[in-house]
Amino acid sequence: MLINVAGIDFEGLFVHQSLRDLQTMVRLNVEGPLALIHEVIAFRDPQQPFRIINVSSMAAFYPMPVKATYAASKRFLLDLSRALNMELKSQNASVTALCPAGMPTNPHCVQSIHAQGWIGYITTMNTGKVAYETIEGALKGKSVVVPGMVNRLVNLVGLLVPTSLKMKLISERWTSVRSKRVTLGELRQV
Repeated sequence: MLINVAGIDFEGLFVHQSLRDLQTMVRLNVEGPLALIHEVIAFRDPQQPFRIINVSSMAAFYPMPVKATYAASKRFLLDLSRALNMELKSQNASVTALCPAGMPTNPHCVQSIHAQGWIGYITTMNTGKVAYETIEGALKGKSVVVPGMVNRLVNLVGLLVPTSLKMKLISERWTSVRSKRVTLGELRQV
């Protein structure tokens, strides 16, 4: 089994981010998993079941102002996983895209979850539970795992909302979250 879990996000308006940060994000979120998958598939034992898990994101389902490059990089992993899952199905292998919402994996993520308020709290899941649901889904050959009933519901409702409206709501949400995170960060320094 290969689990591509490395990833990075530099939030903010595209024009305010450095080209170097954007390129770093694409290299880590897109090029790294692509290279690993390509090499591992070539060396696996075709007689043995083989599973690949790519950590994507709920962001993969939406164009996201303020997180444009991040969401696009996670969309790449989602689409790649789905396509490769179909290609490799007859070869005793599967590729699963994990699409979680917020996960309290580091102080920056925890601060972002708090800044989102109730939406952050209800969509955030325990990392152990996410890992369990993901491994279970991968072993069943699922191409996509969205852990948590609330997150699956959010994703389903998102399919019914026009993209332009989703982008407007997402832009307002992340602009608000960024301002709250800065405020929380400034308060901690005082």
